[in-house]
Amino acid sequence: MILFNFHCYGHPNVSSTHKTTLEFTTESDLSTKGDCILAVKSTCSLRNLPDNLKEKMKIDGQTIIVILEVDHKQEKIIGYGNSKLSFTDENAIIIRKSPFVCSRTLMINSNKAAFDISRDIVNSLTTPSNVLNVTIQVD
Repeated sequence: MILFNFHCYGHPNVSSTHKTTLEFTTESDLSTKGDCILAVKSTCSLRNLPDNLKEKMKIDGQTIIVILEVDHKQEKIIGYGNSKLSFTDENAIIIRKSPFVCSRTLMINSNKAAFDISRDIVNSLTTPSNVLNVTIQVD
């Protein structure tokens, strides 16, 4: 099993209402139009994920689990890898419910998008000082 952890921060404009994607960004600002963004100031981008993790996630159908933790609240997202994933983006990490793949995609066909995240977690992430811990798990 490979585990990788990083963290991001809340922002007052977090709304998490997008129905097909969920994003973490390295950017520090968030407009009200960024309805898929759950957290900002990510300490990681797709480009700097460990190579052994990227190799595993490039296996078609590989199960990928992302665990979100903030304020003693936890949520699990399950999605899948794909051989077309490039992990080259320097700013965005996107979880997709669809099979669409681009340089910003972490995993596809996930069971959750921004809209599906617990409102307790989303509400916690409207506070800029709150830290979202993200764990990526691949068996």
